[in-house]
Amino acid sequence: MPKSLPKVQVMRPRDSLTDYLHPDRHGVLDERGKVLPEVLEARQRGILFDVGHGSSHFAFHVAEQTIDQGFFPETISSDVTTRTLNGPTFDTLTTLSKFLLIGISVQDVLRAATWNPARAFDYGVSLGTLRQGSDADVSILQLRDGDFPFTDSHQETRKGGQKLFPVQTVRSGKIYGPEQA
Repeated sequence: MPKSLPKVQVMRPRDSLTDYLHPDRHGVLDERGKVLPEVLEARQRGILFDVGHGSSHFAFHVAEQTIDQGFFPETISSDVTTRTLNGPTFDTLTTLSKFLLIGISVQDVLRAATWNPARAFDYGVSLGTLRQGSDADVSILQLRDGDFPFTDSHQETRKGGQKLFPVQTVRSGKIYGPEQA
């Protein structure tokens, strides 16, 4: 029986499907590793796809297969809980760095974690801008080169050459260091 993802058929434009980069049942890939037709159709209808990396819904090979087919997530988020805080997720910057490891540019990774979510959801305030009169919400990050181990939700560990680290955060004009952010 061919694999299918029936929940995308009832979703409406601007709904967000998260936790989709896993190889398990009800994933976005068919048995041959191709993005399911109903998933492609859902994106055409305006359904948003979010990473939501947690304890079981992120596999390097699934992320690579979808991205190789031009199916990049609109938003990249982490699902940090007490179960994932000490691995494999750790934090949002580690999740973003995993996408650097699989070949996504730093600009595209940061856009998927900042600009795209700010545009996707109506929070009732202007987000993702540095326009005069808006709240200054800025994350200052450093991209470091090195030898960094990254593990997906299925215990596959890979070595990456770059990782994002926090430097400072500005929230409504107040400056916080990485230990406070």
